[in-house]
Amino acid sequence: MESKINRLSAKIDALLEQQKRVISLLEAYFSVYPTQEASNKFFKSVSQGMELAPEIAQEDEEKRLYVLQYLSHVDITKNKQDSQLKKDCLEFIQRFNVPKPIIVTALYNLKGIKPTKKEVAKQLQKLYVWEKRYQQGGIDALKDRRGRPPKKS
Repeated sequence: MESKINRLSAKIDALLEQQKRVISLLEAYFSVYPTQEASNKFFKSVSQGMELAPEIAQEDEEKRLYVLQYLSHVDITKNKQDSQLKKDCLEFIQRFNVPKPIIVTALYNLKGIKPTKKEVAKQLQKLYVWEKRYQQGGIDALKDRRGRPPKKS
């Protein structure tokens, strides 16, 4: 299991390095072509609106590995989640007391995505709603309520 975690960690690190290279290439492009000032202003305004969430700190690396070990089956990018996956997330939070932002960021990184602050906030809100529902009604309360109700025969 530890070797799987190490491989996943290496993949995440490689993807983050690749993302840094792309960003530096874009910055170099905009510095070489000052005549494209309008494009540069647009790029800055877009990047400010999509400010990246902070990296997981080195002292929280052990917590990130716990997330990868226990929640690697959860796809944080999906809108609809199975109620059992929601329960797994909530039980993990209770058992290990890992801060929710670390969980969300680690799950995004597992998919090779560097989340924005807005994405992290959205997922945190989702976790709080799941917690509230689970406390009120157990696993049945975690079922997805969206869409058309099933037809009665």
